[in-house]
Amino acid sequence: MKKSCSPDPCDGAWADYLLTAVGLTIVVCMLLVVTASLFTPVTIAGNHAALTSQAREFQSCITAVAGTRTSTSIDFIFTGNIESAEITGEELILKGGGATSNLPLALRVYAYPIDVDGTLVSNSIELRETLNDTYGFNGQEDSPLTSDAWVKFSTVLEKSAMGLALAPLSLDVSQPVFLERFELTRVNGREVIVDVLLFVYQ
Repeated sequence: MKKSCSPDPCDGAWADYLLTAVGLTIVVCMLLVVTASLFTPVTIAGNHAALTSQAREFQSCITAVAGTRTSTSIDFIFTGNIESAEITGEELILKGGGATSNLPLALRVYAYPIDVDGTLVSNSIELRETLNDTYGFNGQEDSPLTSDAWVKFSTVLEKSAMGLALAPLSLDVSQPVFLERFELTRVNGREVIVDVLLFVYQ
């Protein structure tokens, strides 16, 4: 008996099936790649907007505590998908979900502890006492810093600001952040000046 040379219809169907399956797989993969390429920027953009919103809320707290004399401190709690937060004194840096938000602060912020001529100060009470012990004046209305004392203390503040710029303060985003208003009274000749200093700590 001679063997038939005609193709088996089942072999052709199987080949068509394989080609169709491979084609569909390629199409699905291409769709997934396109979807991912579109979805990722949208997600990151949304995360960036959320981070910027948080940074602006933090900015509002700074403005609030600096602009009122009825409250000397305020606490801020981060919410949302924030993985890390750093403050340089002049900028708040938030990161999360592949996005980063760098928001310049309206006012300079110092960080506790602050080194006043070898004495580490962690709060406003200690700062008043240290100013008095170091310069002979505590910076309150009835004991303003003299011009010489202010020059020395302003140097301390500048060193603190430079240190914070070089090594930003890492904030624990799961814990409240405290902002403290510190009023410093000083004299410049016959002029009495009241400076508002802002300190951040956890």
